[in-house]
Amino acid sequence: MRKHSLDRRQRKKQRKIIIFSMIGILCFFSVGYAAFSSNFLLSGRGTIIEKGKTISELKSSLCNVTNGDGLYMDNFEENKCIFRGENPNNYIAFNNGLWRIISIESDNSLKIIKNEALDNPIEYDTSGQNGFIGSTLSEFLKGEYYDSLSDQDILVEKDFYSGMLENGRLDKSISEIINLEKQEIYSGKIGLLSFSEYMKASTNEECKTFIDARPITNNSPCHLNNFLHSFKDAGGLWLLNSVTQSQAYCIWNEEHNDTHPFTISYYNKDKSSHEVSKVLLKIEPVLFLNGNITLTGKGTENMPYKISKIH
Repeated sequence: MRKHSLDRRQRKKQRKIIIFSMIGILCFFSVGYAAFSSNFLLSGRGTIIEKGKTISELKSSLCNVTNGDGLYMDNFEENKCIFRGENPNNYIAFNNGLWRIISIESDNSLKIIKNEALDNPIEYDTSGQNGFIGSTLSEFLKGEYYDSLSDQDILVEKDFYSGMLENGRLDKSISEIINLEKQEIYSGKIGLLSFSEYMKASTNEECKTFIDARPITNNSPCHLNNFLHSFKDAGGLWLLNSVTQSQAYCIWNEEHNDTHPFTISYYNKDKSSHEVSKVLLKIEPVLFLNGNITLTGKGTENMPYKISKIH
């Protein structure tokens, strides 16, 4: 009788162990599935697919960096975030190519720049004018280049600040440069990188004023820790802004080799060899993507963000 009672207690104890073990296993898989399902979904055919993030979600989760590479709050425009640093995870696939995200704007639209320059160099303006609006460059971008894009439906028209900068005022701060850029507004879907955007992308604390981006020597603080400073193979790239003294800005390596770092320089349209109408430089188009999209991916070069849905 005692043996029978003992066996019954043992079986009861074993059942409890089994029940608690099953509960533990179920809890483990429930937590694991919750974590898994927050990033992935199961399709109707049983295929595991990545769950995308809206631009608003991406902005909320990433725009909190205060040092190193990453997405920072912009110090010059409310509710705008900008990528800064040597190589942040801001790669995005668009139009069968690789681009970089410059900023998430206050309305959640994405401002992106082509990761590599277009093959053919172009004059800033064949007639020699140095303002971006109406230039050969702007007409090419909104005409021939725009027509070549296959994903035109997600581009949005926004303001590009194309105002001229003053040559010789080397003490101007970034905010003063932005105010000058805003003196002329080009509204369109495609433009170029502005002078201030190049400066803001650097995390180097010495990149503060005009002279830090356009030095007399080649030791430019603004090209350090700057993902936009990736133009070694281009020879030179036009920027959006020009100069009041009949000149146009570009990012330029005078020696065309790696021993001389790129700095922001300019060409003028006088009778010298630096005449704007005669100089051919490459460009990396800049455009705005609709903020009502969902992205998958990690933003790395090997796993760039990809547009998975348009709302």
